[in-house]
Amino acid sequence: MTEPFDQVLVACPTYLGKSYALDEYIQAYNHFTFPHRGLYMVDNTGTGLRYYEHLKSLNVACDHIPPTNDWQETFAMCWKRITQYAKENGYKWVASIEQDNICPPMTLDILLNVAGYCKAVHVAHSYPWHQFQTDKGGVLIGLGCNLLSVELLEKIFEQEKWITDSFEAESYAYPEFNHLVMVEIDHMIDVRHLDGLSNEFYSFEREKIPIFTKGKVGTRTPIIPNNGPTYCIVAPEYTHVSAGIRALHVLKDQIIKRGRNAVMVYDPINTVIGDDDIAVYPEVVKGNPLNAKKVIRYVLNYPGLIGGDKEYDPSEKIITWFDEFYPGAPILQVPIYEDFFKDEGGERTIDCVWVGRGTDVGMHPEGCTRITYDFPQSRTELASLLNKTKTLYSYDNGSLPYEALLCGCEVKVAKGKRFVNFRPQSKKWTHDFDNQIEVFMGIYS
Repeated sequence: MTEPFDQVLVACPTYLGKSYALDEYIQAYNHFTFPHRGLYMVDNTGTGLRYYEHLKSLNVACDHIPPTNDWQETFAMCWKRITQYAKENGYKWVASIEQDNICPPMTLDILLNVAGYCKAVHVAHSYPWHQFQTDKGGVLIGLGCNLLSVELLEKIFEQEKWITDSFEAESYAYPEFNHLVMVEIDHMIDVRHLDGLSNEFYSFEREKIPIFTKGKVGTRTPIIPNNGPTYCIVAPEYTHVSAGIRALHVLKDQIIKRGRNAVMVYDPINTVIGDDDIAVYPEVVKGNPLNAKKVIRYVLNYPGLIGGDKEYDPSEKIITWFDEFYPGAPILQVPIYEDFFKDEGGERTIDCVWVGRGTDVGMHPEGCTRITYDFPQSRTELASLLNKTKTLYSYDNGSLPYEALLCGCEVKVAKGKRFVNFRPQSKKWTHDFDNQIEVFMGIYS
């Protein structure tokens, strides 16, 4: 299993004429719920560096490319620089969002969800065109709200087949791209154009059902006419050392693999969801901050033990990790332990300490390597560290002691004023996830 997140670069070419949209654009970027993102803009103003210097003063990563007399050539130069920047800085995806298109907070989550489900390298969403283009404005697929893999962008420039008009499928239906998948989606995201138009405006003119199409580049084959409401999973940003947080993020991935919509919500107070959408709250979240009409409460620990309410609204549907946390509720044990957590049989030269949600009272020996929420930086690096560890001393009786056991460590957990040998609750594991998630997804079906 790989790390659950890929870095996304939100990027666009721009120029001084779009300065009126800059404040709202940056505000929308700051409200995106997907945390692993960056912002980059390429200014091509032909009358000096004033706009470029303004972007830098706002701490926006940017470059300036002098325009040529050929607009399409200038546009291609900007996108080549965007591609280079994305590759140099380790991004896998570029979210092409034009500066005068304002997108809602869940935009990146939705685009990534569709890309993951369809194994696509390009997800194109419709967005409103300028009001003056036609009597009713019009909706198009272009670069205003797209997700493109850096792999695809590199291939385009390697082949010198830059798309000069738009990113429509026909524009790059060359043989060397035939193995790649493009997806078009419509009305999943309410994109607002700053000349006053919105996709919502056209929902009365066009079928207001999220529809996306999948196929090789150059084809458009409908596959899912309506995949139901969105599961809005409230959780902190991902950290690989918290089992509960990992479980919530993996749950999102598992829902998407089964053809349904799911997004992570990191700021429920400032997030608005639809009437049919389903809020999924862990036990540490108080009340119903999304004001959802449909709520599933995922009880990952004893209610109220580390936060949240001790009792829940009678209308909420309850699921739990262990029966003892909420007796009688359906069990849902998301697979959170990867195959690389195993004893590699190597030399063990260090001891480690983990505090987590516990309290460091100084009982562990001096010289222990300290595991934190930021170190090691990945799950694979954590497994490697544990395979070098003789004894793990833990002040938190959570998931990390179990992972250390899988890697062959001696594990001691704090109990009162001493450390005791860790004994996992293996009998409580059901190993029946496929059936459990079917029950979960059937709650509001």
